[in-house]
Amino acid sequence: MKKSILTLVLFLAFLAMGINQAYGQLGWTKDSRNPLLSGGGTGLWDSDIQVPRVIFDADSARYEMWYTGSAPGGGVGFAVSNDGITWTKSVSRVLSPTAGTWDAGYLAAPCVIRENGQYKMWYTGSQSPGGTLGVNDTRIGYATSPDGRNWTKFTGNPVLSAGPGTWESGDVAYCSVIKSGGGYTMFYTGSPLNVNLCRIGRATSLDGITWQKDTLRNPVMNIGAAGAWDGNIYLPAVLIHGGMYYLWYGAETVPGDNYPRIGQATSIDSGKTWVKYANNPILTEGAPGTWDQRWVELGSVVSRGDTVQMWYDGGAPPGYLSRVGRATAVVFTRVADEPLGVPDTYMLSQNYPNPFNPSTKIGFGVSDLGSSRVRLAVYDLLGREVALLVNERKAPGSYEVEWDASGLTSGVYVCRIVAGEYVAARKMLLMK
Repeated sequence: MKKSILTLVLFLAFLAMGINQAYGQLGWTKDSRNPLLSGGGTGLWDSDIQVPRVIFDADSARYEMWYTGSAPGGGVGFAVSNDGITWTKSVSRVLSPTAGTWDAGYLAAPCVIRENGQYKMWYTGSQSPGGTLGVNDTRIGYATSPDGRNWTKFTGNPVLSAGPGTWESGDVAYCSVIKSGGGYTMFYTGSPLNVNLCRIGRATSLDGITWQKDTLRNPVMNIGAAGAWDGNIYLPAVLIHGGMYYLWYGAETVPGDNYPRIGQATSIDSGKTWVKYANNPILTEGAPGTWDQRWVELGSVVSRGDTVQMWYDGGAPPGYLSRVGRATAVVFTRVADEPLGVPDTYMLSQNYPNPFNPSTKIGFGVSDLGSSRVRLAVYDLLGREVALLVNERKAPGSYEVEWDASGLTSGVYVCRIVAGEYVAARKMLLMK
């Protein structure tokens, strides 16, 4: 009886684990070769390189980067790499401010995706030099290119402007755009009228040009409590892996303190609500004497397999020149498929895919110590059984069952196995 009670207590404790911790970071490692990309030199338009935005082009099997230069007016540069480490830059800007228009003063922070052979860019522009938030004229524009180098601005720019919410009544800027469903989702930085206090909002579009802001939920990512490390948040970078939304963002304790760090959050509802990682920030400035000892500022994150790569800019005294570094982490993990045959002990593998919609596969093993009755069931977070997958005696061996959750709502479910004295559970995420 005592053993049964203990098992139940442990099971309920497992159910109480936070979803964000289950999908949390496993740790970032800065590349020992950093910085990987430096500016062109004193007096050139890209003497500083900021906000590196990177994609991996599968067609050409190379990494491509668009970055912001430090010259008056900013502008976008372009670089390519076979490995994401050694980069070759273009000499000149590939996108510049246009005199007499809404982006005449400053152009920066490109976000690029490649779709059906065409490059699409959303960028920050303003009439005022420097692009400082709080001046009430920073907006987001759109451009297209056949090759990533030669760009054509959309004649109807800007495509996203300030308002209507008070939190974004002054400026919108620094966005991340992803493909989602049959359209696009944008996560962008907003600030109030005459105030440099940034939060992150969400908008959706069918064509990447006409955007509908999520006025019901915006801002979808808010600043931390007074005195927290993230008293000002901006520069979102978002990607989807296995149905889970991951967001990385830059943050300062005090707006404009020039000591940005990088945090992470996750979402299971298409980016409408976010849970910040409990151990934020996930990337901080380097030790004294290193190239990034003053700041680390988010550029972009690219997922390949179960590994993500982050490119960021950093700087240090005495010159405080901004250069580009790289960090990597194994963030998205899944237990490897168990080998066929007779296992040495009972086991319950992680389901795959996970997250899933609407079906997933669950592997389990019965040891060669003797056959046993196996009970494999699925529970919701209230502890209610929603599916009984196996309830019979099994001979020693490895097994796999498929669970179809078509009739259930999105959320976290727990698969639990009981086989003789063996009890184990795995958390699963259904995303519709």
